[in-house]
Amino acid sequence: MTTTPETPLHYSVDVIRKFDIPDLYQPFGVSPGEVEVVSCTKQLRKVPDSREVYGGSWREKDVIVKLFLDKRRSATHSRREIDGLLALHERQIPAPRPLFCGKVAGDVLIVVLEKIEDSCPVKEIVSSTSYEEQRTWLCKVFEQLALLHQNGVVQHDLHLGNFLARGEALYVLDPAEMQFEQGSVPPKQSLRQLVLLGSDIVHLGHEVFKECIRHYTGARCWQFDGKTVRRLFRKSVRMKKRKIDKKLKKYQRANSLHKKIKDKGFVAIVRRDFDLADEQAFFAAIDTFYEKSSAGRERCGSQPMKKFSRQGKDFLITRFPKKRRWKIRTKTEARLQWLSAHRALLSGTPTRLPVALVEVKGGPGKGFSYFISEAEPNTNQFG
Repeated sequence: MTTTPETPLHYSVDVIRKFDIPDLYQPFGVSPGEVEVVSCTKQLRKVPDSREVYGGSWREKDVIVKLFLDKRRSATHSRREIDGLLALHERQIPAPRPLFCGKVAGDVLIVVLEKIEDSCPVKEIVSSTSYEEQRTWLCKVFEQLALLHQNGVVQHDLHLGNFLARGEALYVLDPAEMQFEQGSVPPKQSLRQLVLLGSDIVHLGHEVFKECIRHYTGARCWQFDGKTVRRLFRKSVRMKKRKIDKKLKKYQRANSLHKKIKDKGFVAIVRRDFDLADEQAFFAAIDTFYEKSSAGRERCGSQPMKKFSRQGKDFLITRFPKKRRWKIRTKTEARLQWLSAHRALLSGTPTRLPVALVEVKGGPGKGFSYFISEAEPNTNQFG
């Protein structure tokens, strides 16, 4: 998910600390106390009230810009990010290089990193390649995990999205969630990590899981018997279920993927990349909009789905009736559909991407709920 600001955001950064800059950046060295101008052109990630990540430029070079917004914890978060990257480079593990950090207006801390050119998240690669290529890349990820463990690195937020591929090389991301040990990671903790990463691939079946485990154990010169691999697979399945349940709770409030819009007449949860000219007006008049949309032949449960277009893309909208009085404390039908669609996606089942959930609280449409999704099924097997 990326969004583009209406105009590039320009920040004047009071440099606090600089780092060993790679050859590409050597002619543009900085010193503490100087002021550098950084431009942000594309928002890559947003965690409400915590941090924002942008793609941007600094002195005509592409960079990644991280802003830490939580004033109480920004110093801790930025320090963990920087120290983690430096620790990875000390261990010669491929990772983005920190360039400098500083402060912008409002005492917001900012960290500028090199951008890994011509790279792609492994999660996106394995979601759009053939079965054999999937297996190849997943085995590489498990070999990279073995390299991390051999160097005493434990990634507590371990998932496929935190590995970046460029050519044949794999880069690791999110160092703020890493723990660095003296010596290699002990076997018991390594097994917990295998379960954590394995939960991302269990929907591909036991054979793929077993092959990935074989590459990990081969890289660490270990041997697992079939009973151990089956036990790890069962634990990964249970871990997958816990992770899905946790994400579904998160998807009912504001998070890095969704924003929550509250008004007197409605409550809406919307994907951040679903751009509308006037969100408030759109959701406030959603009943009228639904009536004007063209009806299709498809149904969502017992309700007809209507089609509309935004920014050259087709979407489907479904209206669900008011809850019966005896069901007043239960979830609305649209919310149940929202959760069901996300559960399917997170489980690796192709389905239409959920875009918005709207629950009308007042006015003539009080009690109705609406579910909006993309018209074309999402074939991403990795949620």
